[in-house]
Amino acid sequence: MVELEYAKALYDLGNEENKVNLFSDSLSTVVETLKNKEFYDVVTSPTIDKISKKNVIRNVYKSLDNTFVDFLCVVIDHNRFSIMESIKNEYNNLLLAEKGIINVEIISAKELTKAQLENVEKALMEKYKGKKLDINNIVNQDLIGGIQILCNGESLDMSLKGFLDNLRVSL
Repeated sequence: MVELEYAKALYDLGNEENKVNLFSDSLSTVVETLKNKEFYDVVTSPTIDKISKKNVIRNVYKSLDNTFVDFLCVVIDHNRFSIMESIKNEYNNLLLAEKGIINVEIISAKELTKAQLENVEKALMEKYKGKKLDINNIVNQDLIGGIQILCNGESLDMSLKGFLDNLRVSL
């Protein structure tokens, strides 16, 4: 997952410069501004050159930390600005992991019962001993059945949709 690599790079930079929390706040600011469709279209457009995009980034975010703005320019250079929200989420997961907390997303076609969630938690606690799990059940009816688990930069797809997609690709 490329967003995790970007998040790790920014997190490491934040640790070096003692700006981990500042960068977290800055990521939130960027994600919030990306909700403006016109701005989002400019910074993600394949028809606008990277130099122009970086000039826009430097002007819009001139109040943010220079190192962070340089990071945003690297993201522009690699055409990854469209995944900034995912980068922010992975960055926040790294912050939680530092505190011994792992964020787990369990995506299912319908709300899981308490017993089902406890079974998944038990299995994950076996894998991540000594860590506290923050489990969120997200409903996505497109899955048809089964579950997907997103945890600690890993993805496990045990959904019917995933099975059918893999079958379609193999045919």
